[in-house]
Amino acid sequence: MQKVKIKKIYIYLALGSCSLALLLLIWIVSVVSDFSFENWIIKEEVTQQLEIPIELEKSSSINTSHFNAFQAFFVQTNTSESMKNTMLNPQVGLREMIKLQKYYQNDCVELNCYQHRTNLNGLPSHLWKTLISIEDFRFLDHQGIDFFSIFRAAIKNLLTLRLKEGGSTLTQQLVKNLFLSSEKTFYRKIKEAIISLYLEAKFDKKDILEIYLNEVYWGSLQGVRIKGIYAASIFYFNKTPLQLKNYESAILISLLKGPNLYGPLKHPALLRTRVSALFKKLKEEKHFSIEHLKDWSDTNWKEWMEQLENNNQLQGHKCFEEIGRHKEYLSYDSYVLCLKSKSMLRKLTKEHSNVGWSIKGQIYNLANNTLSAYYSRYERDLNKALLDETHSIGSIIKPIVFDVLVDLGIDPDEEIELKKMTINLPSGQWTPKEAGNVEWGSKLAAIDILRKSLNNPMIDLAKRSGFLRVEEGLKKYFPKVQSIESYPSQLLGTIELSVNAIIKVYSEFLRRDCQRFNDGKFSLIDAMADPSQTTIAHRVNRDLKQMRFFGKTGTTNFGQDNWFVFITGDILGAIWVGNEMERKNEDTKTYGSSTAFQLFQDWVFERGKRFSDVDCATLRDKIMAQENNLAL
Repeated sequence: MQKVKIKKIYIYLALGSCSLALLLLIWIVSVVSDFSFENWIIKEEVTQQLEIPIELEKSSSINTSHFNAFQAFFVQTNTSESMKNTMLNPQVGLREMIKLQKYYQNDCVELNCYQHRTNLNGLPSHLWKTLISIEDFRFLDHQGIDFFSIFRAAIKNLLTLRLKEGGSTLTQQLVKNLFLSSEKTFYRKIKEAIISLYLEAKFDKKDILEIYLNEVYWGSLQGVRIKGIYAASIFYFNKTPLQLKNYESAILISLLKGPNLYGPLKHPALLRTRVSALFKKLKEEKHFSIEHLKDWSDTNWKEWMEQLENNNQLQGHKCFEEIGRHKEYLSYDSYVLCLKSKSMLRKLTKEHSNVGWSIKGQIYNLANNTLSAYYSRYERDLNKALLDETHSIGSIIKPIVFDVLVDLGIDPDEEIELKKMTINLPSGQWTPKEAGNVEWGSKLAAIDILRKSLNNPMIDLAKRSGFLRVEEGLKKYFPKVQSIESYPSQLLGTIELSVNAIIKVYSEFLRRDCQRFNDGKFSLIDAMADPSQTTIAHRVNRDLKQMRFFGKTGTTNFGQDNWFVFITGDILGAIWVGNEMERKNEDTKTYGSSTAFQLFQDWVFERGKRFSDVDCATLRDKIMAQENNLAL
């Protein structure tokens, strides 16, 4: 009887053990099946190719710091050795054309983040060897869990009575970063161990190492989260990984211990101490030949820190991260506009911290029918901001109004007496205000009224021509305009349009004006092409003053909507600088000439293109060839 009971106990124990083993197996399978690892394996490095390559013209000017940050994201350039030597200078005239077309895709789906997954074959061996030596020197021998390291860490922690050291392998770190949280629980560690063993059994060490280097977080610079070795190489050293030297690799591997704790801009001394200790270990363990293990001097560290500070100020990598997400607008024009906009925004924010400043810009290339664009509120929808969101256009409407007046018979050279206008409207009497002092009673040619952007004389000319006739003429530009006789302030720009709508309006204006010029008639563009005679005369610098281009500023709503529209021999563009937050009726003392035009002036000579004077005779062929493509 006793033997029967014992036998039953054994049977129950066996059944219980089998059940537990089965449940454990089911749990392990469920844990492993919840995670997909194949998506992170690089089968082929992904690059994007622009339909129309970026070409920087021979003899044009670029800022080499800006360009170096930009071209680091591109696969290859045709830059010659002589060109590279020339580009050591901060500002150069290019000795030859530079062509860029294929760029590295940003694999990070998060905002303010850059990552490009690359093959292990595209990384220098000293980089991954340094990683293994410092983070997991038994990586090539263990199967995902290093029991020896766990035992060693446990002893050290016991002796110091602190959780000073961990025994996680690179595989475990990868599993934690990709699939799990950082919570310190026994359950999480068990899951981490199971998945690590599974990965090591199913995948090559090369795959695991490659994914680790592509997915690990490397801190942040310029407000951008840096993921993976390719991004780290660019953001920290402005190099591709293959161009890294041993000591630079050591710096990057040192950062992995704590990218924020050892961040070079915040804690340079801590980072240098760690790198020195790491490099000393590499020497002692003789992982590399002595000639390849050259320490950095104080000068090297100083120069690198200055480079990081400069890059952080310029935000060149940040600008590429922003514009690179919109392939349709990716160009060197967009990139330089981003850089200059960030500088302008810093200045405006410092002067008016209570204003929610934003910048929008769109540039139409007349030569190749492409668009460049930028919007400073990166977190919002770019196309919606440019195509749908409207702003009061102010005085940039005046060339369009004057174009209609010319069609209605106004002689641009006619002398017009300057007088204040008071008009009786259904809402009461209305007198336009002027931005500056006007010598009332004096005379001025009609075209000079436009050049000086005077309000009262412009309304006077429109009234003489007939408000209804002017309204009818404006409808070809602004189909929704109406009741000008009751609301003549529309002629001074109280109507609202999007940036893209302004481009369309001025595309039609350009076509019509150049057609008139080619018919031997008056050209408004030609008449407005001397910047020393327009509202930007007191702002234009010496270099730009020598060029011929059409430009018109606009300022309204107490400087909370500022514009500049421009046409050169190869581009047509519009820039808006204004307030997109809560608006108060307080004068910001900002103007189209001090903001949007200044931005254009800073941008135009650094875009890698020789300045092309506006000339309807040369624009004629471009307009005729692309007339059907102006519906942007």
